[in-house]
Amino acid sequence: MRKFSLITFLLLVSTFLCLGVGTALGASNGNIDSSAVQVNVTNQNPDTARPGEPVELTLSVQNVGNADLKDIKVKLNPEYPFSKLSGEDLEKSISYLNARQDDDDAGVLKFKLMTDANASEGTYNLDIVTTYKSGSGSSATTYTTTKTVQLEVQGKEYAQVVTISKADIDIAKEEPLEFIVTNTGTSPLKNLVFSWNDPKGVVLPVYSDNTKHIKYLDAGQSVKVDYTVMADVSATPGLYTLNVNLSYEDADSNSKNIQTTAGLFVGGATD
Repeated sequence: MRKFSLITFLLLVSTFLCLGVGTALGASNGNIDSSAVQVNVTNQNPDTARPGEPVELTLSVQNVGNADLKDIKVKLNPEYPFSKLSGEDLEKSISYLNARQDDDDAGVLKFKLMTDANASEGTYNLDIVTTYKSGSGSSATTYTTTKTVQLEVQGKEYAQVVTISKADIDIAKEEPLEFIVTNTGTSPLKNLVFSWNDPKGVVLPVYSDNTKHIKYLDAGQSVKVDYTVMADVSATPGLYTLNVNLSYEDADSNSKNIQTTAGLFVGGATD
């Protein structure tokens, strides 16, 4: 009985040892995570893409698997609002990547894309497709992976004075004068300051100064800027120039300025 128990115990121990050796070999033969490429966007210039301008992406291509890789190809599949930039390739190659790379050993690729001039502000997806080979000869295997990254697009800031309410005023008579300011861009504007002046000092605002403040103007919106004006009693009838100025802040709080002119006839209708 004791002899049988001892033999049984030895058989069990041998079985466990064999299983342990088999598992260790399986983990060391390169079949677990043997091929893996990690692609990341490490830099974007500018940080937020702008409508009508190119954007440059720097990609890190790193072999984090246990097998050496070759013929690595990285391709961008842009969709609106991004497109191929003339003279720039959408696909680039790396001939070889060693196994188990550190961050410092990763391959670096740079791509440039064009951002549509009418793109709205927001976040957009971009697919990065990577193909690579592992192994050699007839036993080589080709892998394909797709990674989707998100790129920020900043709206286009632009405003203009579209119209004024009238083209002529009487002399020495209070008259309403209305300007319409429109945000024709794709990004909101804030802290707008509107002003105008007649260099000859013939047409002047009454009941207020010539400056109006607009706190916020969303994309596509318009706002009316009202004045009451009067032409000097001694003014010579004729066409006078109004210098119009509009300043505002963009999404990055940078100040911008627009200057234009408008014509206003002083003298009213003739008898």
